Amino acid sequence: MQKDDYDADQNNPFVSSLREEATDPDIAAITGFSRSEVDYRVCRADALKRAGGDERLAAVILDGWAQLHNMPAELLEEEAAEGWVVWLRKIADERDAAMAARMAEMAELDLEDLDDGSAS
Repeated sequence: MQKDDYDADQNNPFVSSLREEATDPDIAAITGFSRSEVDYRVCRADALKRAGGDERLAAVILDGWAQLHNMPAELLEEEAAEGWVVWLRKIADERDAAMAARMAEMAELDLEDLDDGSAS
């Protein structure tokens, strides 16, 4: 039997344990958890380092837009820090353009056309 104030999303023992272990949010952090989704960040410090300290570019890595397996081979070299930033900026710009285009498409939707008549 659960207590009345128990919230499975907030009091999940597994997530609580992970949060206790991940004491440095730059290494790993779980910021949200529910039965349908988890919001987490891992290796934020590493992403920031690769992104030259640029939060926007680090987000491209952390959010999965920069698919590291598609990274040009020359960027694997330790001295390729500037190349990483250029590569990430290109991806970030592409992401921003794609998101802006999607938002424009959504703004053009006529929601009345989506009405199936069940509300009348």
